[in-house]
Amino acid sequence: MRVLNSNENLKNWKFRKTETSEIDEVLMKWFRSARAKKILVIGVCSKKKPEKSVKRYDDRDIFNADETGLFYRVLPDKTLYEKCSGGKISKERLTLLLCYNLLGDFETPVVIGKTKKPKCFKNIDERKLSVLWKSNKKAWMTTEIMSD
Repeated sequence: MRVLNSNENLKNWKFRKTETSEIDEVLMKWFRSARAKKILVIGVCSKKKPEKSVKRYDDRDIFNADETGLFYRVLPDKTLYEKCSGGKISKERLTLLLCYNLLGDFETPVVIGKTKKPKCFKNIDERKLSVLWKSNKKAWMTTEIMSD
């Protein structure tokens, strides 16, 4: 595949070769052949059957987990009408771990913050929250938190 470059004038479109051009071309060829056979490409990975090595497990015992960072005090860099600028970007974050099994049942989400008991939890019992609260110095996922 090639990346298009332009100097604001549509007549000056140029093709530029990228590092992954060969892989992109093979992938595009596969995509076009799949679409020609009327195979739905979006969501194919999540709908494919488990491999033979996984067959010995029940569907409820096969999990997918992903972690993501939530920068909850960061202001948007643009709005629908204008571009925003100025001010320092906040680096305060939480890490979220979301996990579900092959049947689509969600496990209790894990939220990782920097403090063991934040001020906002002053009169709240953490065990009654709908999430599992964990903490470490940088609000990152660690092996200790993952093994709990």
